[in-house]
Amino acid sequence: MTREERPIVFTITERITRRRREAIRMYKVYTIDPRGSDENVDNIYADEIFKVMVDISEVLNNQGYAVLFEAD
Repeated sequence: MTREERPIVFTITERITRRRREAIRMYKVYTIDPRGSDENVDNIYADEIFKVMVDISEVLNNQGYAVLFEAD
C-alpha cells in the first residue's frame, strides 16, 4: 500500500423492503471513512453485491488504498 496503511472498511447491511405484499431484500454497502465515502451504494440487489465490491475495490486500490468488507 502506498498511501495509507489502514484499510477502508465497508459494511454491508441487509434491508427488507415491502412492495405489493412481497418482501424484497436490498443491501447497502457503505463506509463512514471519508477517504471512501464517495463509493457508498444504497439499495442494491443480492446478485449485484459482488460486482459493487469489485468496483469499489478497483477504484480505491487505484488510489492506493486497501479495502476491507464486513457483513452486518
